[in-house]
Amino acid sequence: MIIRYEDSYQEELIKLILTIQQEEFGLDIGLEQQSDLLQIGKYYQENGGQFWLAEGDGKVVGSIALIALENGRAALKKCLLLKIIVNQDLVNSWLIHWVIL
Repeated sequence: MIIRYEDSYQEELIKLILTIQQEEFGLDIGLEQQSDLLQIGKYYQENGGQFWLAEGDGKVVGSIALIALENGRAALKKCLLLKIIVNQDLVNSWLIHWVIL
């Protein structure tokens, strides 16, 4: 299921993103280099963008954000999905959702 980010998901989202970045991708990055994660509303939702979560079995398993740029342009950010969750059904439903948007 795809849901819009709400502050009640902050802790779970941060854990998800850091786990994927550090453990799956092997990146040396922490929360201190990603201050946007502490203020999703300010960085994404209040400026014409949005932040969505993929939820599976009641847990946050993925994320994708759209940040508004100048001149009607936008950029995708934080497009992450847990490796163990990547199965055909979830990925297909997620991709279909984005095509419909």
